[in-house]
Amino acid sequence: MCQQACGLTVFCCFSRDRDRVIAKIGAPAGKLRDTAARCRYKLQLRRQFMGASAEYRHDFPGRPESGFQDKRILSHIYQTYTDDDLPGSDSIFKTVDKIHLIHHVITSSDKDCAGYNIRALVKDETIEAYFPLHEKRLLSQLMDRALDWYFMKEELANTIRDYFGDKVAFYFVFQAFYLKWLLPIAVLGMALQIWAMVHGGPNNFTTAPFCILVSVWSVMMPHFWRRQEAKYTLGWGTMDDKALHGMGGRQRALLWTAVKQSNKNVFLQRGEQTIKSDPTLQKETS
Repeated sequence: MCQQACGLTVFCCFSRDRDRVIAKIGAPAGKLRDTAARCRYKLQLRRQFMGASAEYRHDFPGRPESGFQDKRILSHIYQTYTDDDLPGSDSIFKTVDKIHLIHHVITSSDKDCAGYNIRALVKDETIEAYFPLHEKRLLSQLMDRALDWYFMKEELANTIRDYFGDKVAFYFVFQAFYLKWLLPIAVLGMALQIWAMVHGGPNNFTTAPFCILVSVWSVMMPHFWRRQEAKYTLGWGTMDDKALHGMGGRQRALLWTAVKQSNKNVFLQRGEQTIKSDPTLQKETS
């Protein structure tokens, strides 16, 4: 019944001991597109659009009475995620996008959605577990680059974000950034500690300069992290996600002002929707 009413594809099988039923739920490309358009899901645009994010919109072929002059073709502006020369109609969705959209169909009470309360079903043991499945090929590619996670490059950060989502990607981006800043001060502190042990107690001429250096480091590190965070925030289109950044309208306005001074055109294309929807930003930019 869920499959017929919601457009999902459901494959069921027994467990090895035949004491459980395992249901694998998916969605065809058309259902993913309809759901993305209905809930205004943001997708990544192609590089020629500066990697911005925009709400998904269906192509509109136009009306015959107007000679099809009002047609709107937007499908070519979205980034595709496939190695095939002829990408399929669902290639505009990353793995994490598909998971979010299918979860929305299962749990939301919107039109053409199932409206199941998963937490309640798990609590009363109607469902034993509910989780997304890994894609072995993509996961193995990430595991093969385990050492690169310690010194995160932008390309790897984007790959992690495409697979695990924004929150996990920001976590590892911060961990790598913190490690880069921590290593020099840690190596220097260890060297000074060894020098102090060899040449006498801790009361030596290096103690005060090192304390001053640590104080400066503790002030500069958060400052440069905010710049790094702003870079990924603008690139990933997550300025409106308060759960990630905890920024109110005033902070977003200040961030907009700072970015405007360095690259106005890039931000206007990426942040136009935020400016239109936030009265604080409208006031700051007027």
